[in-house]
Order: sequence, then structure tokens, then C-alpha cells
Amino acid sequence: MMMQQPCVYPPAVPNPMMEKVAVTVSFAVMIAMNFALAGGQFANTIAPTYLDPDALTFAVWPVIYLLYLVLVVVQCMTDFQVEEILSRTCVVTGLNVRWRLVAAFSLNWIWLPVFERQLFGIALIIIATYLSVLLSLYYSMNPNRMYSFYQVCALSAPISANTAWLLVATCLNLFIVLGVNGWVDEYGVYGSPLAAIIVALASMSIAQLVAMVSFDFMWPAVAAWALAGINRMQTIPDAERFPVEAMNARLAQAAFLAMIVCALFAVGAFIGSVMTMCFPRGENAFKALPPM
Repeated sequence: MMMQQPCVYPPAVPNPMMEKVAVTVSFAVMIAMNFALAGGQFANTIAPTYLDPDALTFAVWPVIYLLYLVLVVVQCMTDFQVEEILSRTCVVTGLNVRWRLVAAFSLNWIWLPVFERQLFGIALIIIATYLSVLLSLYYSMNPNRMYSFYQVCALSAPISANTAWLLVATCLNLFIVLGVNGWVDEYGVYGSPLAAIIVALASMSIAQLVAMVSFDFMWPAVAAWALAGINRMQTIPDAERFPVEAMNARLAQAAFLAMIVCALFAVGAFIGSVMTMCFPRGENAFKALPPM
């Protein structure tokens, strides 16, 4: 007589409610503080820098916040795969993805009043810490570590977009700190065209790298947008934001070239990501399942 095998039910999906609430509340606070303070822009600087983009460029922030809104909603309603992704920990701090999101959201709005009070050195420390948290999140959540295109868009894309933008923003903050301490030209502009060109080309190179390695399309897309803003600042006169006599053609050309390259790599990475998701990722889709 054949013995009946016991019925084994799949375990319930973990439900870390406190972490979910912490992410949601910290996101809401970040949005509220941005509306109450500076809207996420570099405002009230003592002088312009050669890395300044035009005002239109800051329209990227609503897009980033919308992407984060999707992430916040998704992290509240997880399956095994998503929960496995969100449970990944940082090798340095030991924090999982949700707690690092709380840290990133908090550092976002903490930077604003510090910068507005022109405490640029402290602001640089905060934004550099913010960038390091995002880089840690990117390591855990880059497109190569997702299981589906849906997860790339819902979980990875906001981290990529924010990190690409903050990389340039951190350099801009550094230009301001150095400018306050004497790195200013005869036009009263902080930094130099050559240094800004180096940052633009470095941003382009990093965007190319992540596009090729991870099929990350959001990072080069945001990098292209930031570089386009720098190009417009150097080609469209706006005396209220940047001295016309200081506009630099070489910087404008370098930013434009870097923008085009980033845009092309963004398109290529998007096509590659979509095509890759049509085939198995080479990983067990159920690896997040605990042993039964």
C-alpha cells in the first residue's frame, strides 16, 4: 500500500511591517520637506559654477520622486522575489534595502536646509553620504540583479535615476565649497571650464559602463538630461543665472557630445534590457524560496 505523502504548503511571504511603514513615512517626509524648502534645487548659491545646469534641468526631480513612489508602493506589496531583493544587506553597514532607503530619503531632505543656510562644507558631507548610500543601494538593486523587466522599472530605475543625478550634484557641491575657499575666476564663477569638462566626460564614461554591464537605461538617460542642462547654460544667455561673458564654448561642446553619447547608450541599454528579459536570466526565479 502506497503511503500518502504529507501535504507541504509554501511558507508565507515575510511581512516586515515596521520596515514598510518606515520607508513610507520617510518618503512622505522627504516630499513634504522638498515642497516646504527648496524643491530639490541648488538655490541661493553665492556665485554660479561651471557645472550649473539651467532651471529646466531640475524638472528631473518630479520624475525621480514619481519613480520612488512606485518603489514605495511595490515594497508594501511584495512576493518572494521582491522580498528577497529588499532583504539584501550592505556589506559595510549590515542594513537591508528598506533601511537604506529610509537613510537615503532622510539625507535628501536634511541636505536642503543645510545648503540653504550656506553651510556648504557640511552640505558636501551630507550629499556625499547620500551618494554613498545610493551606490550601496545600486549594488543591491542594479538591473543585473533583478528577475524581470517589471522589477527593473519598479525597483531599480529610481535608484539609477537618483544616483546618476546625485553624482553630478555632488561634484557641483564640491565646486561651490572650493569656490567659497578661493577657486573662482575673473567672472566670479566657481570652478573652471576644464574641471567641468572632466566631470562631464567622467559622468558620460560611468553612464556608458553601467549601460554596458547592467543594461541600465535609466542612469545614462538621467546623465544625458543633466549634461543637456549644462550645455544649455553655456549656450543660451541668462544673465540672472550665469555671466554671459563667462560662457564657454568648449564646455558646451563637451557637454553636448557627452549628452549624445549617454542618450545613445540609454536607448541601446533599454533595447538590451527588454530583449534580455525575453529569455531566462540565468538565475533560479525561485531562489528566494526557503527550503521546505
